Amino acid sequence: MTPQCNVNLHYTKQPLLTHETPVIFSSGASRKSKTKGKCKNKIKCVIVGDKEVGKTALAVSYSNDSFPSEYVPTAYDNYNVEVQVDGKPIRLDLCDTAGEDDLIPLRNLCYPGADVFILCFSVVKPSSFHSACTRWAEELTRLGAAAVLVGTQSDLRENADILHGLRMRRQRPVSPSEASDLAERLNAPYVETSAKDCYHLKEAFDLAITLALRNRKKKKLWRKLCCF
Repeated sequence: MTPQCNVNLHYTKQPLLTHETPVIFSSGASRKSKTKGKCKNKIKCVIVGDKEVGKTALAVSYSNDSFPSEYVPTAYDNYNVEVQVDGKPIRLDLCDTAGEDDLIPLRNLCYPGADVFILCFSVVKPSSFHSACTRWAEELTRLGAAAVLVGTQSDLRENADILHGLRMRRQRPVSPSEASDLAERLNAPYVETSAKDCYHLKEAFDLAITLALRNRKKKKLWRKLCCF
């Protein structure tokens, strides 16, 4: 089941997590503008997952309102996006990481200071979901990180060539219920997206922003309590 999010741009949806969910505004103009350090409030979001699952497409489509025309392997890329949360500007730093094992040291350099992670798998690549269930779940658990589970490439669920290839390998697309089970295990919300069609694209990042801000409030509260 894909969660809904309280987003108010030209439309309003039902609250996503709880009544405390902040209202997030991210107009096309503000999301395309690059911030230059003017936002004091910053959120660092690290995007992880296997290679070729659409991590870069997710980041580029959200930050630039444009779907990348070709696949280019990523070692490390950073995208800065300005959003408005309850009327206040926040700079969202998106760290797009590589999924290859031989780039683990480089990927680990992205983790310090992360407020939230987006764990991606492709709904039409069962192997990427298996990795999400094992290596990536273990990594996020070890880090104790807040995360959003994102199923990418939902526009390919009904693609005849993709489905034929999966059948030839005796496989099938990852079902929403399977993804929801993993999300429950990770204590993370799940959203299925298509960067190409912009389907639930904004909702995925609104979820990440919401989690980051909520965890930040919890940490501040614990620090205050520890001072007594």
